[in-house]
Amino acid sequence: MLRISALTGRSIHRIWDAIDLCYLNASTIIPTNKLNNLLSEIREFGHTVVRGNQRLKMNYVTQTGSNPPVFTFFCNFPELAEDPSFQRYIENRLRDRFPLEGTPIRLKFKKKG
Repeated sequence: MLRISALTGRSIHRIWDAIDLCYLNASTIIPTNKLNNLLSEIREFGHTVVRGNQRLKMNYVTQTGSNPPVFTFFCNFPELAEDPSFQRYIENRLRDRFPLEGTPIRLKFKKKG
């Protein structure tokens, strides 16, 4: 978020730097090994989704698109990953680790097959 003034023109010059940063972040490509290292840390922390006798196990993740970044997680029960709080947790971990400021993130969950 930028604080600018249309009346006085204060900090208007900062808009272009922010636009450039957002575009750079939206078009960035994150290597699969770095994404899988993050996934390993998430698994070690123990945060997962359980419904009945089904437990979500994410096997690996890869970036399948950019502008905006799309991350595809391969797991055993993709329907369990539809929980909004779990998706928010994953998105927050991605934003903490990688330069994704100012860009939306899309998450896809597919059955490992």
